[in-house]
Amino acid sequence: MTQRFSISQCVMVISLFFLFGGGCLFPQTTDDSWVLAALPFLFQQHREYSPAERAIATELPALILEQLTGGLERTLLAAEIHDRTVYDLQQKRKALFLQLSQKVQERDTLVLGGYSEREFRRRRASVDKQIAALQKQIEDNLAASVFPMEESVPKKKSPPPETASVRLYKDDSTALFLPNDGEDERQLRMRIRTAQIDAVLTGTVSLFAGYVSCTVQLSVYPGARTVATVSDVGSVQQLTQLAEHLARQIQPAVTNSMPVTLSFSVEPTATAVSLLLDDIVYTNVPESLVISAGVHSLLFSADGHRSAGISYAFTGHRAFSVSVSLVPATAGTASVRLTEPLAGSFYINGRETPSDDGGQTARIAINGQPVLGQFITDDGQAISFFVPQTIIADGQTFSVSARAYDRNAVIEKRRRHMYTAYSILIVSLVPTFYTYGTYTAEAFAYTNGAGNYERARNWQIASSVSASVSIGAAAFFVFELVRYLIAANAVLPTAAKRAADNYVPVQPAVTDETAAVADD
Repeated sequence: MTQRFSISQCVMVISLFFLFGGGCLFPQTTDDSWVLAALPFLFQQHREYSPAERAIATELPALILEQLTGGLERTLLAAEIHDRTVYDLQQKRKALFLQLSQKVQERDTLVLGGYSEREFRRRRASVDKQIAALQKQIEDNLAASVFPMEESVPKKKSPPPETASVRLYKDDSTALFLPNDGEDERQLRMRIRTAQIDAVLTGTVSLFAGYVSCTVQLSVYPGARTVATVSDVGSVQQLTQLAEHLARQIQPAVTNSMPVTLSFSVEPTATAVSLLLDDIVYTNVPESLVISAGVHSLLFSADGHRSAGISYAFTGHRAFSVSVSLVPATAGTASVRLTEPLAGSFYINGRETPSDDGGQTARIAINGQPVLGQFITDDGQAISFFVPQTIIADGQTFSVSARAYDRNAVIEKRRRHMYTAYSILIVSLVPTFYTYGTYTAEAFAYTNGAGNYERARNWQIASSVSASVSIGAAAFFVFELVRYLIAANAVLPTAAKRAADNYVPVQPAVTDETAAVADD
């Protein structure tokens, strides 16, 4: 008897382990991200390698993973969703089978339990019912494994592809997934799924005379289905460049996105315009380009024109039209001066700018863009200003109102006054409502012959006086509110104006350092 219950208990413990602790063997990914990992690459040549050469096997996959970060999105198509569904059904089926085996053994032990005929039939019926339920679940699971996507696909319209954000294993490009010694392929696959990894990069390298040839494969799990194989050759001294080339080739397979076509329309057409697409330079902008869907950066440049660039997510459509109109770069100088004499320094576009006339006037280089500047007084007060692009011209002088004061102190003062005015208004409404209500009641009583005229008259006067006080308090509150908003608005840069006399002080030639301010 003791031996019988020990076996039954062992079976139950094992079953419970797979049911509740089996997540460590067959985990279900609850995160919406798509986890990408890499194994150390293998050398194809069988020879002795130096420590520097052996390091390539780990540095190269880490560099490739580093290039595959930055908000990538993977499109999960039907085949991958199917593989995941089948894998989940397999794990559930294994757990159900363990439960079934435990119940069958439990039913067999009833014969030796010493129960009465009635108790034996009752217990046997209960276990048979549980066994039948488990068999039904296994049959349903097997049926779903044949057509696992049948119920999830609408009859008339196909569902849109699911997407998942691409995330690196352990969120670290240097954290490679290391195989164990003596581990076969089946055990490695099981550990990959245990770590909740959805795809793995594997590769082989060959070294000859300072150059490395690398072949990289991308395998998607579960199923270890190889979806991409890329190869390239690079210098051992420039592994980063080789990793960039390999990552660029394999990224479309990682995102699983369809290619998109970019059509370009650039003006002026008579000027040679270059295009920087991500890290690829085109000396002349082509009429169209085919790229992988996703986020890409474009920068258009031409001599004598201001550069124009954009970073955009080219997704959701098969073709995009990019229109660019480059603006000629206008070079020149202008002057900014204060309306009142103050001691301090000018800062134009974040850099200190030399000034003359005792620090009252600064000469700035312009290129057709707005100018944002500050004048910092010696006591730390700041006067912010900007010169609008519409009025910038070569040789023009602009004046800035030189009102240096502690703006934070003024804002705080105006805020307190506004709250005081608001409090007065609220307090004044109490007697106003009271006197007006009482006057209305007395007037109604007098009209109906039950009131006193003098009393109604007195309440009417009190109501008028209270209402006048409330109206005055409301006007005072509005006045203080406007003053507060004006004070708060004073922290914004003020627009510089064209000086009436257009005075331009005598200055030496603009230095390269000064000219670089506008270029930035």
